[in-house]
Amino acid sequence: MGNTAINPSADQVFDALLGAFDLRGKTAGLIDIRRSPIASDTALLMFRWPPQDQLFAVPVSLTRIERRLDWDRPARDLDDWLDSVELWILEDVENGFSYRARRRAVDDYIELSTPGWPDDRRFYLQVNSHLDTDTTLLQDLHRVGLDAELALEAQHAGRLLAWIFAYENNSTGSPIVGHSTVIRSNSRVPRLANVALAADVPPTVAVELVRSATHTAADNGAEAVEAEAAVIDHLQSLHPDIPKIAGFMPGPDGHRVPTDFLTEDPTLADRLFRDALNQPDRWGGDRDRAGRYLPKSRLLRVFHRLRHGTSGTPPRMYAG
Repeated sequence: MGNTAINPSADQVFDALLGAFDLRGKTAGLIDIRRSPIASDTALLMFRWPPQDQLFAVPVSLTRIERRLDWDRPARDLDDWLDSVELWILEDVENGFSYRARRRAVDDYIELSTPGWPDDRRFYLQVNSHLDTDTTLLQDLHRVGLDAELALEAQHAGRLLAWIFAYENNSTGSPIVGHSTVIRSNSRVPRLANVALAADVPPTVAVELVRSATHTAADNGAEAVEAEAAVIDHLQSLHPDIPKIAGFMPGPDGHRVPTDFLTEDPTLADRLFRDALNQPDRWGGDRDRAGRYLPKSRLLRVFHRLRHGTSGTPPRMYAG
């Protein structure tokens, strides 16, 4: 029987939420649903995403059920809202929400909440676990004064954890504007080996290259990520707040960011992004036909292109 109660109470919504999900592994990552110890009108969807050790909680209001969570449109009834919760988990929470959300420690879990981190939609990042040397990608890097030597050396040694590159957010995937490399070590503490930008690229890209590198390391089970003084100095030359934004702290063995990421500073990021986006520059002119930047999510980018088409130039395809 469906949930047809008119104006259901928070208790009724919570009970319906518990009944809507199979917590025995059918919803990836979801392991429990709790009432919030801070707000009684809020449920906590509890997630664990191995190999990370942390327990995460995503809050959901039990009283604001008049709109669907997956798309901003009205929910017909409680069943429609519950259906939107499941889709929202699949489309948003399981698709990089832990990277985009802001964090705070509460009891035995880390709460992930919105509004999330700022992003610069003029650019798009791709995370790669390997580099193909038989593509034009290396030539594209060289053309803008960048090279992947460190990443290629790490790949040859079997130590490449991730190589991330950024490009202007358009259907052609060009030009490439920056990259970063994170390398495995003998411990659970990989190393951020480099972050480099092409000329005249705003520091917002460096922030996202650093965070993509450190969060990818977390997704692979790293307890922390370290960076040598030269890398930290270079990041500070791009903008003095970047190491603090990314959560790096000085220590006896150099700079490290713990991969609970509670040391990250989204407030400083807000200010950096606001200042950078208010500065006129040459980026963002090559958009798709709809006059919009392509969405961040890969799935939404596919839907967007199906609906609006592309700029007319075949998009580049990169192996991730």
